[in-house]
Amino acid sequence: LRQLSAAWLLTPPESAFATLDVSCAITFAASASRAHGGNAPQDADDFFHLGHNSSAIEDAVQRHVANSVGQVHSRVRHTMEYTYQAQAEQFLGTVLREIGAERVLCAVPSVAAKLGASPFADPIESVLWRARIAPTLRSCADEFAVMGGGERHPLLSAFLRVEVQLERVRDVVDVLGWHRVLFAAFPPGTLSRERASQLTNASALERIPAGPARETALRTLDRYCAAFNRSFVLVRQLYQCQENPFLAKDGSVDLSGANAEPEHAVCMSHQTPLIFSFPCMAHGENDATGLCTVQLLTHLQTIANSVHERMSVVHRADGPPAQQAATRRAHDRAALPRNEVDQEDDDEDELCTPVTTISYRTPPQLLERLVFDYRREQHFLPLLALCARPGRDYNGRLRNTYDFGLLEELIGSRLLAGSRPWAVHIHQYWFEGDVRREGVLAGLRNRVPQVELSTHVLDALLAELDTQDVVVRLRRVLDSCVRFLSVYGSATTHADLLLHRFVLDTLLFDATQWNLSSCALLQRTVRLKHIESLYLHLDGQQSLDVHQDYCVALTQGDRDRLVSVMAVLQVSTLLSALRDVLEQLADRQSWAAPEQSLKQLLGFVDIDLPECAWFQDHFPEEPRVANLMEVYRLLKN
Repeated sequence: LRQLSAAWLLTPPESAFATLDVSCAITFAASASRAHGGNAPQDADDFFHLGHNSSAIEDAVQRHVANSVGQVHSRVRHTMEYTYQAQAEQFLGTVLREIGAERVLCAVPSVAAKLGASPFADPIESVLWRARIAPTLRSCADEFAVMGGGERHPLLSAFLRVEVQLERVRDVVDVLGWHRVLFAAFPPGTLSRERASQLTNASALERIPAGPARETALRTLDRYCAAFNRSFVLVRQLYQCQENPFLAKDGSVDLSGANAEPEHAVCMSHQTPLIFSFPCMAHGENDATGLCTVQLLTHLQTIANSVHERMSVVHRADGPPAQQAATRRAHDRAALPRNEVDQEDDDEDELCTPVTTISYRTPPQLLERLVFDYRREQHFLPLLALCARPGRDYNGRLRNTYDFGLLEELIGSRLLAGSRPWAVHIHQYWFEGDVRREGVLAGLRNRVPQVELSTHVLDALLAELDTQDVVVRLRRVLDSCVRFLSVYGSATTHADLLLHRFVLDTLLFDATQWNLSSCALLQRTVRLKHIESLYLHLDGQQSLDVHQDYCVALTQGDRDRLVSVMAVLQVSTLLSALRDVLEQLADRQSWAAPEQSLKQLLGFVDIDLPECAWFQDHFPEEPRVANLMEVYRLLKN
């Protein structure tokens, strides 16, 4: 029978009825005959030798279908002889449907007449028996666009718009998996940007003990590289409207930034510098590398949640009156200008679907469950086949039409059932020295007023922090404190709160790790208002690599004038601003012109200084930016 069906499919003859239907009818007649005790065809070659003789084929079909279906038909008639005719016909239809014979009757109408079967009120179209072409996403999208179904089927419209990219959403799991390895191998603050540019992804594997853990990390790196090269091409703008500089001419990944030809493009691999894999959104000219995984995760999150947002709107539109009213308000807000939307109250959002937050700290098993693993062949095409209606166009060529209402319902109830929107919390990796370069200390002063620790206390602290390793760990803790307070600190923050209590109770640091990073004197004396003073004192142990253009000595007259006003200046505030400038000049030598006024530059770095009477009235006008290092040393000493 398979040989017979294959022969008809390859060379279908011109006949009064579809030969494909006949081949399928023979197959089901044989299976039904076996199931109900009938006699199966003894020799399939008898059918094959019939060739393309339409009348002979139809006679053979009628004979064997009658043998298999007739017995069931007669038993049903005998059993139902005392029932109403309508009930008999209904039961007959049920039996025939179970054995597949109903499809045969629809395929070969003359068989139904010879069997004496009453025609059904609503005959089922012989979809399974008709010649057809496979349904495709392209044909579905084209017909959807021609029909203009966007307004009637908003969920389907949103799905078709991002379906091509939806398979890439799963790559979020692999990117976060590699972040988990990197943050464990290199805790924040342990690497400088220069060091991260020298080390490669493979270097992180060397920090993991040999054994199963390293093998697992190696597989994670392989999946990450494949996911990055597969999905990063979707990120067309790396920052706002700026084009992604890490794409080749053909749109593939090229981390060299040279817009090279495809054969010379540099993809993500084991030998790629770590700077491309760390998520970092620090401000600066060379920050595009840190934005790669940040923008990739953000873009994939947007793709995944766009369908969920549309599904939420559809469900609310079909839901209770309160949800319908919320949906109408959402559409009205979308039509308003941006400044009017900002004035609207956002309390309506309580009807929205709750969003699950994920990060590299989320357990891998939970990530696998939260992030939908979409595959077109596995998830979408089977649903599309259920909604396809085979037919022919005006030229007689085979084509499919689609039940878009049913398809949208299946997408919402089957494809997306159980999935929910999620948001990626991207933990920023801060490099050594970023706090100074980004001017975060100025934000700390604006949030929490700072005062200077006495010199003898600072010297005692440095003596008690007896090893350089302890100093490095303490600076990492202080980096976290400065970053947190510069963003979340406020006028209500208690500046007199002990740093010891803040680290343990607010930042929730591990007590053992904190004890290894501090000393008894620090835990008793240092408060939040002393963070900047302690930070700068520890930082002062390192030399600053500043160009000689900014190390010009002051004239004796300028030096005397500066010394004479020191009593009325807030030296700690000036030292913080000067230190910020020095750090930025260490990275970018052309950031400020040496002949520029130092007072003007300090007012630009710290916008609060021009408002201070002690600075505006007493800080001398003569020093230039070229005297920056000299002024810093003079004030510090």
